Amino acid sequence: MRNKIRKALREGGPFLLIQRSVNFVYRNILEDYDFRRARRLNGVQIYSDKFLEPIIPERKTGDDPDYEKELVESLEENILSDDDVTIIGGGFGVTAFRAEEHTDGEVVVYEASEEQVDIIKRSKRLNNSEVQVFHAIVGEEKDVWGKPGEAKRIDPKEIENCDILELDCEGSELDILRKIEFSPRVIVVETHGHLGASTDDVRSLLKGKGYSIESEKNVGDDAKSGSLDVKILVAERND
Repeated sequence: MRNKIRKALREGGPFLLIQRSVNFVYRNILEDYDFRRARRLNGVQIYSDKFLEPIIPERKTGDDPDYEKELVESLEENILSDDDVTIIGGGFGVTAFRAEEHTDGEVVVYEASEEQVDIIKRSKRLNNSEVQVFHAIVGEEKDVWGKPGEAKRIDPKEIENCDILELDCEGSELDILRKIEFSPRVIVVETHGHLGASTDDVRSLLKGKGYSIESEKNVGDDAKSGSLDVKILVAERND
């Protein structure tokens, strides 16, 4: 603890120390008692912000019209009106709810984080949604947002066939792609090179499985996307 205090003072002086202290108290004492309120992420109502978060330093809160912009666009550009969509790595559920707006097929979400599953389920009511949500870790566990709690572990071989498969699972993309036993018409992948799923490796694996890369987009800031190797690949099956 003393080392952290000294580090904060060296890096930013008393102001940074106060910021981090407030964040620490909120995260370890107050957060469990705080209640959620809705905000809009890419046009979707999500129960994600907690009441006190806007006053907590280093917490990103409020509406965000560009949240997961590249991922949402990639999904919407390829979805057909009767597609079944499977999303592994649901996050706040934004892409799932947006997908549901464009298809009469099933939209299924697998999410490893206990908290994120709760957020998606609460947000379903706000969006009159029939998205199916499963609390599960698919494939190897890499970098789960928050605590997995009692998440079920699912072998990628158990994932059922779908028309569009979206992967945004913080480094587990390669493991899942290697093990799934079906070939969706379209696969949308957010790569995470800094977590072991590089864009080059994902691209190569998709091509080896009989897919053509239709588009490749940077995520957010170009410099950040490049340094972390985080990109959106859209692959279409070669029929």
